[in-house]
Amino acid sequence: MTEPNRQSGENEERIIEIEIERLRPFKEHPFQVKDDKEMFLLQESIEKYGILNPLIVRPVPDGYYEIISGHRRKHAAEKLGYRKVPVIIRVLSEDDSILSMVDSNLHRERISYSEKAFAYKLKNDVLKRKSGRKKSQVDHKTPRKRAIEIISEDCGDSPKQVQRYISLTKLIPEMLQKLDDEKMQDLVESVRINGVLTPVLLRMDDNEEYEMVSGHRRMHAAQLAGLTTIPAIVRELSDDDAIVAMVDANIQREELLPSEKAFAYKMKQEAMKHQGSRTDLTLGQNVPKFKRTTEAIADGTGESYKQIQRYIRLTELIPELLDLVDNKKLQFTVAVNISYIDKEVQEWIYEYISDTGFIKPKQIAALRNQLNDGPINQIQMLSIFNNCVMAKKVSRSLTFSEKKLTKYFPDDYTAKDMEQVIESLLEKWMQEQSC
Repeated sequence: MTEPNRQSGENEERIIEIEIERLRPFKEHPFQVKDDKEMFLLQESIEKYGILNPLIVRPVPDGYYEIISGHRRKHAAEKLGYRKVPVIIRVLSEDDSILSMVDSNLHRERISYSEKAFAYKLKNDVLKRKSGRKKSQVDHKTPRKRAIEIISEDCGDSPKQVQRYISLTKLIPEMLQKLDDEKMQDLVESVRINGVLTPVLLRMDDNEEYEMVSGHRRMHAAQLAGLTTIPAIVRELSDDDAIVAMVDANIQREELLPSEKAFAYKMKQEAMKHQGSRTDLTLGQNVPKFKRTTEAIADGTGESYKQIQRYIRLTELIPELLDLVDNKKLQFTVAVNISYIDKEVQEWIYEYISDTGFIKPKQIAALRNQLNDGPINQIQMLSIFNNCVMAKKVSRSLTFSEKKLTKYFPDDYTAKDMEQVIESLLEKWMQEQSC
């Protein structure tokens, strides 16, 4: 079936097939397309029955089409090797296409908090524009409230809940990611049933407003659960005392990313320096203050002061490399070594990792040795890396007898248990070597 004439202006809707390469994602699409269990099931369905529900698209310049509804179907079809997919073409304005895109996705069962937040914000912005009011004319009573009320009626959340979701869009990406994780979902459900069991910690700021010291996750969970008040403890705290309290309250969480630990430890270290705290009076006067603060931090975390120092070193990485550490694509000890290298060279390293998909400890070691002799350019760095990779590996063969190993482990330890212990000990050894 042929495509409708773009210039004819005819409104008749027909199902046609269009090449996947001519489809473009919606430019402000807030809904994630993940290769998760639901995507696997969708692929199975499409493989068995084909695409039963056509995509909704609108024409855009240069012969392409923008997807309004069907990003997941397009992705699944693409993974299955489809070259064409069935679509319905609709000629829509920018604002109408946003409304249609949001409405077609909001009623999905599994939508993350951040997806719903940005979807509500998109729809709210469009409704305000369509109302004909300029931002300078918007007050707190009529235009915004009306738009939110429309969203509330369409989506089933109360106007206040819609407002809460929209406010989430102001959070930094790292916090939004935390809101979307399964543990946050469990926390929201717990708060919905039992309320907030542990009070949040607040202090009064200079404007006589309450500032959150600890309990950010509980506060957001309460908002998402529809609560309007939460239990709180208010303390008089200086800026430095508040930072120390905030870090201590959060640092024990299991799901913390390396970057979160890094900046938390650095914040606490700087606050303790400002306080001028003498954390260990048995130490001699010749002990560096940096060591004293890291030892104090270590006492409350269960990690060695050297490991605290390593985490703090991560704050010297460029954001792109730090993201690789968080996503477990860059080894922690290698990242620590990179942190001693100039930021411009770090950018070259990131480009190398992006191109090759790896970086080896010996490559960074060789690079740092060369940098000790003076500055280098990017070409010289690549030459160093290539020489390390091409170097002939030493042939090594290592064998441990079962008798040698089993004497170090309890009788009920399986081979897998022993393997895990050995790997853990070797990891600690590597960390010690990187100091």
